[in-house]
Amino acid sequence: PMKVLVLTLFIVAYASTTFCASAKKSLRIENGKCHYHGHVLNDGETHSNQCPCERWTCNVKESAIITEGCTPYDASFQGYDIPYPWCCGYVYK
Repeated sequence: PMKVLVLTLFIVAYASTTFCASAKKSLRIENGKCHYHGHVLNDGETHSNQCPCERWTCNVKESAIITEGCTPYDASFQGYDIPYPWCCGYVYK
């Protein structure tokens, strides 16, 4: 049982690190704009997505995309035909 717990924690940690690293690699800041997953956002501009059900905000100063999404409880209820936040029930930051 303890080996299974340790293995599960390792897999979760690895997956989280891999996902975060790939998300960071996909962001480019050029000429004061965020280039992220095929979208170009001005500093402070937001983009609401349908799939994934998220809203992205460009923060050039921090070289970051601020991501808002559904709670883990809403993941199975996402409606992919409407943009965030209406594609999920409850919203968190």
